[in-house]
Amino acid sequence: MLANAHRMRAKVELTGNWGPEHKSMTAVTTIEALREEDMVVAQPTVGGLTRPLATNETLQMNFVDGAKRWEAETTALGRVILPSGGSSDKKLYGYRLAYPLEFRPSDRREDIRVTVGFDIAPKALLFYGGTTTGHKSLIIDISVRGAKVRTLDTVPKIVPGADLLVTMQLPDPVGTVTDVMKVMRVQASGNEGNLILGLAFSRPIALLEEFVASAATKRSQRGR
Repeated sequence: MLANAHRMRAKVELTGNWGPEHKSMTAVTTIEALREEDMVVAQPTVGGLTRPLATNETLQMNFVDGAKRWEAETTALGRVILPSGGSSDKKLYGYRLAYPLEFRPSDRREDIRVTVGFDIAPKALLFYGGTTTGHKSLIIDISVRGAKVRTLDTVPKIVPGADLLVTMQLPDPVGTVTDVMKVMRVQASGNEGNLILGLAFSRPIALLEEFVASAATKRSQRGR
């Protein structure tokens, strides 16, 4: 299964206790090489920022092989320099990881995530850093476990791992959804001061199941 993940350049998730107060946070990487004594992965990133791995750090690994998601425990063994693949003298770094002793089928579900069209165009308010005035945002896509939003005004510096109080205004019968959401990814939106944020709900929002499924069906019908 690792060979398939390597060949297909599958996304590999590494979870460690890097967040505020040592809460778990997930970085993304790819497998660059499978060697006799270890495997080598590219420099992991969180929200577009590099995430160093400490030698002997224990990590949870997740990846998809075919239709099944697998999880395992691995250990970081140190940093290495990767071949650049060109004439550039720039050094590319990666990390050696120990081969897991066992792989387990993950019970983590791949939830339906739907891109929200302008015909729906739901809005969200983000409250951060104790502010009482919410920052207006547009929901780009959504699932029962999280959402991607684009801020519509300038916001203070937000980093992965931060908690935001988010109020979403969704069509009936869902209505208003309010939750403390974890920032998983941060990237610039192209407009100065505006951001695109990947957010995770504190718990799956069951009310969203029907809305997401209905929106996904409507989008697929438009594409026919």
